[in-house]
Amino acid sequence: MSENGNQVRHLAAADPFDVDLAAPGDPVAESERAVLGSVIQSSAAAHEAAAILGPHHFAKAAHQIVFEAALRLADAGQPVEPASVLSELAAAGTLTHAHDHNLGSGGVFLHSLMERAGSTGYHAPKVLAAWQQRNVKFTLKSCESIAEAADWDPDMHLDRIRKLIEDATAYTGSTALRPQSEIVLEALEAVEQGIDPGLSTGYPDLDDAIGGLRPGELIVVGARPGGGKSLLGLCIADHVSTRLGLPVLFSSLEMSQDELTHRRIASIARVPLVHLTRHQVTDADWELIRRAQDRLVNTQLRVDDGSGVSLAHIRGRLRGMARSGYAARLLVIDYLGLLAEPKTESRQQAVAALARGAKLLAREFAIPVLLAAQVNRSPESRSDKRPGLADLRESGEIEAAADIVLMLYREDLHEQETAKAGEVDVIISKNRQGPLCTVTMTFQGHYGRIVSLGTEPWSSSRFAE
Repeated sequence: MSENGNQVRHLAAADPFDVDLAAPGDPVAESERAVLGSVIQSSAAAHEAAAILGPHHFAKAAHQIVFEAALRLADAGQPVEPASVLSELAAAGTLTHAHDHNLGSGGVFLHSLMERAGSTGYHAPKVLAAWQQRNVKFTLKSCESIAEAADWDPDMHLDRIRKLIEDATAYTGSTALRPQSEIVLEALEAVEQGIDPGLSTGYPDLDDAIGGLRPGELIVVGARPGGGKSLLGLCIADHVSTRLGLPVLFSSLEMSQDELTHRRIASIARVPLVHLTRHQVTDADWELIRRAQDRLVNTQLRVDDGSGVSLAHIRGRLRGMARSGYAARLLVIDYLGLLAEPKTESRQQAVAALARGAKLLAREFAIPVLLAAQVNRSPESRSDKRPGLADLRESGEIEAAADIVLMLYREDLHEQETAKAGEVDVIISKNRQGPLCTVTMTFQGHYGRIVSLGTEPWSSSRFAE
């Protein structure tokens, strides 16, 4: 150690940068110095500290600079020792900032750190805890400023406050990226074990085509009014929340909770929807409902039917579910056109922002987001009335943000005499994980449901290209 210390002293130059960064005996500063004293002498210590800390966790700017230099050397596979750290600081042009008023500057500073080296496993958590305390104090001040906003908006500003507090109180360790060598092995193991990363939609043929509903994906379901987009969203939500028993948030901006509940009862019990909506339930209907009662009641579906709902409001609902111990595994938004708009210069920009925001929700909460959207009138004027990506209403950003786009087409809405009466084509117009094709299902509007035509495994011959 003395050899390294002499080498550092020899390499050091006078440092004019002289700022009192910490008073003697400051426990936080001493823990930071203990970590750095070990880190600058060993690659192993640098990696151990990096598993707990990032440079931003150090209170002193000089400590951040030294830690960054040691990590750069360790990540590059180079020896980490005082002389190499000093050279790295000089090469980065930050040597003049490696200074502590109480410990000296440059090489003298590094030598002083070496003398204060301590257990990384003991001191690194103390450094992290001190950073969290500072962060909480700063966050509370920020929340106070938000609460004093003249243009107070409960949805937007309360969501910002919740996020600030949750971020400040969450454990935040190293931001180091995981090596691909680890991720590849995990991916291959999942493939070998047959682990399906996606949730089932309840439609085997659709699952085979799109690979299920994957965390972080935005799935857009587009259709003309009456085309079945709300119904498909509800059927998928019911399957995940009831058959799979996983928490689902259904944000319904179009229908009330009572309307959705009537559709669930009709779909599950196979009771005519009109009997429920008109309160004309027969004895036979009641018997069917009795038989389906367990499935009707034992569900993890949460319906939010508030009006004027924004993405910030939905984010708050998702956080609330997570805090209650029932973190949502799927979010369904019905539908894009009724979401509260952010402040933008045009409707097109607002829709684009909403589409991007829905995708960010999927990434933030690591869940699939199914977003219903209306199709414009363009298909009505064409001989081929099947909708395409360009027909999504008001913004091309919807297509760009989506991982999967499902366009619904019911031929019997356009032609009274058709062999496809009672069918709905689910046109997979965009699919990052699979084929572009069409899956045909049965539309049973009188029961408030859409059901699959078949359950056999996917093959290209089963779908219309």
